[in-house]
Amino acid sequence: MNTSLTLDTEIAFLDRAFEQSRNSLVDFSDFTEFNAKTSSELEILGLTLGWLCVGNDPMAYSGVKALVDKASFGWACGAYVAWTGDDYILTELEFQINKWKYALDQERSFPKIYKEIGARALMTAYHSRRDPRSAHGFEEYLDNLENKWQNNHSNVRDLDCFLQASVLPDTPEQFATILGIEFQGSAEFNANQSYSFWKQLSQHVLDSTEVTNGNSSAHIFLSSLSITCFLHGLLRMRPDVPSGRIKLSPNIPHDLTSFGVQNLRVGSNTLNFKYSHHEGEHTFIAEQNRGQIPLNLVFQPNVYGCSIENIYIDEELADLEWNAYSATSRVGTQVQLYLEKQRTVTIVSK
Repeated sequence: MNTSLTLDTEIAFLDRAFEQSRNSLVDFSDFTEFNAKTSSELEILGLTLGWLCVGNDPMAYSGVKALVDKASFGWACGAYVAWTGDDYILTELEFQINKWKYALDQERSFPKIYKEIGARALMTAYHSRRDPRSAHGFEEYLDNLENKWQNNHSNVRDLDCFLQASVLPDTPEQFATILGIEFQGSAEFNANQSYSFWKQLSQHVLDSTEVTNGNSSAHIFLSSLSITCFLHGLLRMRPDVPSGRIKLSPNIPHDLTSFGVQNLRVGSNTLNFKYSHHEGEHTFIAEQNRGQIPLNLVFQPNVYGCSIENIYIDEELADLEWNAYSATSRVGTQVQLYLEKQRTVTIVSK
């Protein structure tokens, strides 16, 4: 049985770049090439998230350990729990987590985005472990942060300039934007921008492979960005393995009419996901193909259209609320499904 993460878009260079990126991340096993002396904090964080996406947990664990005492440690540690379900790391690294928590307010040099996303990730990890006492301190910090920044709606970057100028993020704000992660004061890629950026990354992965045979540190980082840009930014996959839940909020670009992802890993579970679009009908199919307990899928599709005429769940007409976003000509809805069988959601938009 093939359990490798695969993607089929029927666009040859995208599928080939995804496969090469996956293989680079899965096969990589020597973290000594990526340490504090040779790699930036942002690169190690990106690699850690990429390894989690493809199931290379030993390397992801090494990435988390390499970020101890770094500003991005909270983000990496919380993500590790969310993707693997291994909450023992919260006990193992309790001292380091408490030290990082203390530094939230004490270390002014910490980028605010690392504070916000890290606090949110660890809060979720502790709640998933049913440890509200440990989560409470992070909740209080986030509440204070929200009150402090509630009137700050400025964009921290010009996204179009970034897209044109670079394929590699220079700041944690740019990196989070690529991944579709919301944070205070953020601007967000729309679906077409995310798709355009992912295509750029995919081409760079293929070009890098030709030059380095896939062996350079730059190529590994590109591979991680390519994988995470698709899974986080376009598919918007947000697992919460300790709770047996996964959130998918696909942000479908106008030009991508179909794709299929096989063996999306959610802890020890895997699922397949397909999308197709034909004449205003958007069809999504999710099926869990490994795991004894059905996953709880929180599904929030976002597609092009001015309104939704009908929504069908497993071919039955469903009475669901939906939202229209007139500024971007997009519509979306939300439904919660248990994956005890293949589930189909069809949106008829106009």
